[in-house]
Amino acid sequence: MRRFLPKLSIVSLVFIIFSFSIIVSVFIVDTVLFADRSKSAALDEGKHELQLHESVFRQFFTESSNTLHALQDSESFLEYRQGVRSDTHVKSVFLALINSNSQIMQLRYIDKNGMERLRTERIKNPGEAPVWIERQDLQNKADRYYFADSVNKPLNQVWFSDLDLNIEHGKVEVPYRPTVRAMLPLEKDGHFDGILIINYFAQFLLDSLQDAWVFEHTLVDSQGFPLIYDKDVNKNWGRYLSPQFHLRTIFPERWKAILESEFYRGDSFIAKRFDLPIVNSLTLILKIKPSYLQEVQSSREREFLLDSLIVFLLALVASLFIGRILKRLQSKVFGFDRQIRLASKAAHLGFWELDLQNNLYTFDDTYFALLGGRPKRPEATSRRLNSF
Repeated sequence: MRRFLPKLSIVSLVFIIFSFSIIVSVFIVDTVLFADRSKSAALDEGKHELQLHESVFRQFFTESSNTLHALQDSESFLEYRQGVRSDTHVKSVFLALINSNSQIMQLRYIDKNGMERLRTERIKNPGEAPVWIERQDLQNKADRYYFADSVNKPLNQVWFSDLDLNIEHGKVEVPYRPTVRAMLPLEKDGHFDGILIINYFAQFLLDSLQDAWVFEHTLVDSQGFPLIYDKDVNKNWGRYLSPQFHLRTIFPERWKAILESEFYRGDSFIAKRFDLPIVNSLTLILKIKPSYLQEVQSSREREFLLDSLIVFLLALVASLFIGRILKRLQSKVFGFDRQIRLASKAAHLGFWELDLQNNLYTFDDTYFALLGGRPKRPEATSRRLNSF
């Protein structure tokens, strides 16, 4: 009788190789698909980040508008404009307001002729103690755009300048000081009667876009000039560089589509135009950092190694367990075969097999003896058997 049972070492090896082949196949498929899934998941999360950043900007503009209206309606300021009180009381209101917000650079009241009447300011930096500008140092601002444009703006409605660098005497102030102005054209008897104006340090708005792990931030104006470019801060405020730095350098084929769309999604970036009350609109672009994708891939590889180790241990334990079972079965089969052979020998029973394909007979030793032959002779064919 033939013995056809695999050895323990072969069974274990086959079991382990089969387990690893499954893990490797899953890893390869997952790696191919996971790169796209990682990008897609990051961009989906980026949508929420865009909305969050937009809400920060919108909240700033809303609070600025509320501040100007509150000042306009304050009793001290109304009485000052009516000539009922001197500037003593309204001065305390102005100082209290600028002290309440560390990002206010300058707070002024300019009359209908463009002459500054009330002015308090921080000279250099956010948070520093404000100073009050005395009457002899006040200036006429009738030729400045924020006053000239206010004359034709709707009365009692706040409007805003673009987010831009502060300009003094026709030149960009160095070091750069991003600034945004909020203006409220005042009304008296249905006619223009001057403005309330706040100049803000705007760097805090730009700083809110930085320090991100997943994305590179690029904030551009409506013409495509970056205000913020995370990848290379030396390219910030591209409009004022020589040569100028433009969005077309970053996205040569898609920069127009980005600027023309309220929302745009690419393979590895998303962009959103902020809904803000300024003429020169702002678009924020979030591009996935290569370092983030590399970190995600490294994390997946570490997970794969850990999973492989666990599978190896489980496969080893399983192969040992199955090997023991097979060994026991093998022992039982061998014992049963031995008993059959002993019983057949005692009873003078023989066994034979026929290979139908080759017409070949195989006899055991007992069968040969019963036929009067000798063991280990050539295997018999039907012709040899008939002639025996």
